[in-house]
Amino acid sequence: MKLLVAEDEPKTGTYLQQGLSEAGFTVDRVENGTDAAQHALHTTYDLLILDVMMPGLDGRFYRKSALLVMRFPCSFSPPETGFRIE
Repeated sequence: MKLLVAEDEPKTGTYLQQGLSEAGFTVDRVENGTDAAQHALHTTYDLLILDVMMPGLDGRFYRKSALLVMRFPCSFSPPETGFRIE
């Protein structure tokens, strides 16, 4: 799966990118919402992980906007050890 992580705190962004990569995901990371929008419009991602409060467009913008359209059906199931995309 290809993921995009948008996080303006460098330590948190690196931690997320490293952990998700070690779990077998392909991860791109950006540090602001404007870059996240550019990446998401030009690359197909299976999942976007967006910080709620970051420079540029933040996670609240994406929640309220139709800028990004999900291109596939997905659901999240909480198993005992976390979340799984089916």
